[in-house]
Amino acid sequence: MESLATEPIELDGPWSERPRAELFGPLRLTFRCRTLAWERWPGSRARSLMAWLLVRQGEALPCARAIETLWSELAPEEGRRALRRCLQQLRFAMLDLLGLPGQGVVRCRQEDTLALEHTFETDLQDFEEAAERALRARQAQEALRLASRADLDRRLLEGLEDSWAGATRQRLSLLRARLLLLSQRTRPRAFMDWRSPLGATPSSNSNRATVFS
Repeated sequence: MESLATEPIELDGPWSERPRAELFGPLRLTFRCRTLAWERWPGSRARSLMAWLLVRQGEALPCARAIETLWSELAPEEGRRALRRCLQQLRFAMLDLLGLPGQGVVRCRQEDTLALEHTFETDLQDFEEAAERALRARQAQEALRLASRADLDRRLLEGLEDSWAGATRQRLSLLRARLLLLSQRTRPRAFMDWRSPLGATPSSNSNRATVFS
């Protein structure tokens, strides 16, 4: 994906009135009092395209790549028509279903790329910020809790090439490893002592669990 030439539109108002996307569960968008849930999308490929753009916010997606990925079974001209229909579905979803003003996804005809018109708050951003805070503060229990949910929802990847979210998933995988390491290194000794098969608490140095320093 290419760098976004123009900055996304920022809506006026408090944080709670900005559009929000959930990517760790089934794709769900919210704006003010409206919600666009997974099953209400006007088309599965429109939903996939939106998820693609949300994971890589701030970058522009070449139209040719979107067509090759989402409509690989179609001839080039038919693929371009399918993309236009998909963009119409996205505009309907953003404006009529979600109540978000504008087009939702902007197509730059000069560069033949797609980009989000608005900046979305996401649970992906929230997770990464919370994880970094837990790591800095060495909060073991919080690190363990966060590590259990450090991945994108599998359904977001259906029908898309692996590379579109590869960098994001790799970043999440490394972050999860750091969280798990912190939770093990700082866990109290009482939780690191394992019981023997007979249920007796080990008392000798030979069978005592190692506590990482």
